[in-house]
Amino acid sequence: MTKPRRATKSSNNISLFTAPDGLQPFPLSPLCQRAAVSDIDGFADDDHADLYEDMSPYLNPEALCVFCDGPMPVQPSRTLKGLMHAGKLQAQPDITRRWMNPYALKLSNARSADTCARHHFECLEMVKAREHGWPQVIDFVEVGHRIRAMKDALEDICEDVHCEGARKACTFWNEIISTLHHSGLAKAMGMNEQLKGYKFRSLQPGYYGEMGQQIIMVTLVDMFQDLPESITTPLSMTQFLIYVLAPEVGMRLIVDDRSLDIASTFDRITARSLMEASSAFGQEQFPVGDDDKLTAGDKVMQTMAKKRRGELKLEEQYTQLLANKRCRKEDGEKEHTETLLQDRGVRTGWWCFRLSPGPRPT
Repeated sequence: MTKPRRATKSSNNISLFTAPDGLQPFPLSPLCQRAAVSDIDGFADDDHADLYEDMSPYLNPEALCVFCDGPMPVQPSRTLKGLMHAGKLQAQPDITRRWMNPYALKLSNARSADTCARHHFECLEMVKAREHGWPQVIDFVEVGHRIRAMKDALEDICEDVHCEGARKACTFWNEIISTLHHSGLAKAMGMNEQLKGYKFRSLQPGYYGEMGQQIIMVTLVDMFQDLPESITTPLSMTQFLIYVLAPEVGMRLIVDDRSLDIASTFDRITARSLMEASSAFGQEQFPVGDDDKLTAGDKVMQTMAKKRRGELKLEEQYTQLLANKRCRKEDGEKEHTETLLQDRGVRTGWWCFRLSPGPRPT
């Protein structure tokens, strides 16, 4: 009985991956090219031709992040390319990781965290966004106008103090009140309760991200500057805007985007679920910039400030007109009084006085 022949590898088909700097990975590294499938006895070319295709991004070193060895997206965005370029300018070669990643670079975690978080986001959340059709470009200037168009509906929620109509249908009001009754005001407003008990993501405006949250809050503060305590109790005005009106606006924006019916309970639940599912995507896709560049939120705030300056100018002009009208009225009354006194023979002026009464007018 003959022993089965051991699989042999042709030396002509085995070659080590060589990095641009001449370094070679460890011989047992997955980066070493495997023997061709056709050279192993007992394997058919047609059945196992793609045995090593698409097994892992680690078989392709160019698809790895040079900082964390994680998989990179197939089509990186311009933002990710900029972060990678800025990081490479400050990084140094990492010899200890060359056995796995021949392009490995060494950079502090504080500087590489944003880059690695970005390519992780584009590999997971960006793919999910494309599958679900979440917008990747939003006109935030138009978002401010859309929020102002909701003023009547938001005023109905504010004025429904007895929870018999619009406020009763507002799930965010019901949830925060239930949390207050269960935990108390101080504990419910604490950070631990927000992150654990009361869902933090449910307060975010979904795929509108931090930029949308900023515009929503700025617009709401401008629309509802003086909410009386009788309307917001047991919450303060700020808490009422953050926990009730802001998420309600975010949900209504998604309802409008998806052409849903805000009066339908099922459609509201659908929009709420979509808002929570897309919040992570929105936070990364539309963040509030830390640099000095003018963002969409800044443009909205500038537009509102310009509008407010125009309103103040009109108020000042109106006040000036009233003052001028009042002055003209007083001058007219004074002139009329002087005319009457002169007709009666009385000379006006504090320095003039009569020594004897004059003749009575006939």
